[in-house]
Amino acid sequence: MKTPLALLWFFVLLSLSWLWWRAIAWYPSIPDRYPSRFDIDGRPVSWATKSYGTWFLLPTISTALALGLLVFAGLALPRLARSSPGLFNLPHKQRFLALDPDGRVRALFPVRCFLAVVALATTILLTWVLEALARGSTELHGPTLLWPGVFLGFIFIGVAIMSWAMHRTLGRPTAAG
Repeated sequence: MKTPLALLWFFVLLSLSWLWWRAIAWYPSIPDRYPSRFDIDGRPVSWATKSYGTWFLLPTISTALALGLLVFAGLALPRLARSSPGLFNLPHKQRFLALDPDGRVRALFPVRCFLAVVALATTILLTWVLEALARGSTELHGPTLLWPGVFLGFIFIGVAIMSWAMHRTLGRPTAAG
């Protein structure tokens, strides 16, 4: 059961590597003053001054978020499921509380996978933002609206799959109940 989660986190780390590589590759071409926001027509509306702090802020935020989700999904969530299961608000809570500690950790597997999907989707979205800023500042055309839709698709599909998996896991009658 850990294989899909490990694979998801592998893709998160791969996408973080891609984001940092793109940020480093674009940095020399960025002008001293570059657009930091675009309107709906792709015209710059605000500008930023080139510095390591401003340019590498997006990769830093993405890395902190992904690592935070990794620690929460990988360490904190299983630990809480074992020691403080009453803190969870989920469907069929009584069945969840009746499970043994390892069973509660298994029941939260869909949530842990969903957190990895959120980390992956967020990293992809911030990579899109970085690419759009770089292209907009060097080739003077604004970003396309494709990637935010992909991001939302990841989230909505992830929520649907997680909800289905949680109901499937906790909604089954057990021998005890």
